[in-house]
Amino acid sequence: MPLWYDLAKAVAQTCGEDLKNYNDLILDLFDAIQTNQGRPALEEAVRKAIPESDFQPSRAHYELAVLPWHMVATTNYDNLLARALHEDHPIDSEQKYEWLSREADRIPKLVNIHGTLTNLHTLSGLDYNDWDEKNPRAYQFLEQVLLNKTVLFAGYSFSDPHLKMGLLPWIEKVTKGRGKRHFAWMWRPTPEQVRLFDKRNQIDVIPIEADGDWAAAFQQLKEQTKPVKIRIKRKRSRDPAGDKADDRHELSVVNGYKLFFHRTMKQETISKLSAKTGIPQSALKKLERVRTRDATGPGCFQKAPREHLAKIEHSLGCIGDLEYGKNDFIAAYMMFYDVNYRANPNSRNSTKTLDFAPDTKAVVFDFGGTLTKTSSILSTWEKMWTSVGYSTIEAGDYHRQFLAKKLQHQDWCDITAQKLRDRQFSRQHMKEIIDNIEPIDGLHDALTELHRQGTSLYIVSGSVKEIILAKLGKAHELFAEIKANEFVYDDDDVLKSIKGHPFDFEGKAKFVQRVIESEGCLPFEVLFVGNSLNDARAYLSGARTLCVNPMHVDFSNTIVWTDYIQEMRNLGEILSRAKRVKASDPT
Repeated sequence: MPLWYDLAKAVAQTCGEDLKNYNDLILDLFDAIQTNQGRPALEEAVRKAIPESDFQPSRAHYELAVLPWHMVATTNYDNLLARALHEDHPIDSEQKYEWLSREADRIPKLVNIHGTLTNLHTLSGLDYNDWDEKNPRAYQFLEQVLLNKTVLFAGYSFSDPHLKMGLLPWIEKVTKGRGKRHFAWMWRPTPEQVRLFDKRNQIDVIPIEADGDWAAAFQQLKEQTKPVKIRIKRKRSRDPAGDKADDRHELSVVNGYKLFFHRTMKQETISKLSAKTGIPQSALKKLERVRTRDATGPGCFQKAPREHLAKIEHSLGCIGDLEYGKNDFIAAYMMFYDVNYRANPNSRNSTKTLDFAPDTKAVVFDFGGTLTKTSSILSTWEKMWTSVGYSTIEAGDYHRQFLAKKLQHQDWCDITAQKLRDRQFSRQHMKEIIDNIEPIDGLHDALTELHRQGTSLYIVSGSVKEIILAKLGKAHELFAEIKANEFVYDDDDVLKSIKGHPFDFEGKAKFVQRVIESEGCLPFEVLFVGNSLNDARAYLSGARTLCVNPMHVDFSNTIVWTDYIQEMRNLGEILSRAKRVKASDPT
């Protein structure tokens, strides 16, 4: 089969064009042919250049086909993978993504993301413009896979336009800030490209240097899966708690909280879900029962054959989300379960609702906009930059580079420190900024009351510790830990350096998890209070989350934010959400 460059040259020759006239930019060539000669001419030239009937699947295709993938997806147009997988009806158009809701044994094994030779819907550069809006079902499928599965990208080179224009932008958009990593077997990447994929895209790249390496790599992967299957079978034979299933189907632990949430939100009754999946109603009811004696481990959930899990996830549109092992005890799911679930009265005593009146053992606060009033459209950091003559555009540029993973947090701090030092930012500049920050009303009274109740207090913030201590005053003594960036000044009181910390943005969830461990409590016994974009990942810790005076976030998202106060004027308003349960309280 021709690679991309050979394909482009063949298409150019057929259409009377020269690839060099477009600086070897393949998609520009295709756009020109489509614009000047029409789409049919372009498609016919591509079909002529890829004579799929003249080729047979390679050993690599067959080695790939026998591996137990959740799904195989391709950006290739030829039918070699379909032939190797014995898939006569792959998903190759927007309408066919409905087939993912079929019973598990009827779902196609292959997705042709960009179409096939009979349906070349994604081919030119113009086709990539607003691709996610033109193909919403396909994009949703990719989004679910990238977020909930581990993906191996195989066969791409760095010059592949499908990779550069399609997959990489989607990966960056979907997984941005989530810490999700994937893998790639890539054709002869340079060491610099390997490092770029690692830092920019969170993709571990393994080079493929020779044609024969593809089949060898798939063969090696197949060998590595054998011991896992053997252990699963042996464990199941000794596991009396598992559902009865033949040896072809391993068992999975199913998160009952999430299953109940997704089924209820889809307005699916047990009987309807049973009819769609072919799974008995009794088995579905059992999967939704949570053993609250083991509230935070896999033992509180039920098991099901993996084929049952796949059917349920496809039917409810939550592929990869129900199996135990990822964000299992997020408070929002548990609270939804407690409020809405009614256990079968005939079920065992160990299965019941949680009587959800959580004992708040710790409160973790953001600082800016949460414990302070928001009196300006400029952030504290923007005020620092503008105080020495920079524009907010210059300040925001490095922020955007950090969000795009082009800068590490400490790199961002180092650049900021150097820029501010170049303009002689000093303690006096900082004092003027501090003087214009107002603590929220009721700050000291609310913190004192929480401390009196025995609630541990923490702050994790992207602000500066110097500012936090100044605004808290003596109340800083009430906190078990305050985590923020620190400014270091030289002997002339000019900024020398900034000590960053790893707990901003997605790192806030890690800090809250650390609090949960140090307090020795359940995740939902910790309350996180925040207000802005860099607080939106805290829910991944499992803690309850309270959004106050929201900025740049969707406070109505009930998974990200357990509760919200849209306009909080006094910090005392959070006390009803952060109560301690008395020892004599039956809950």
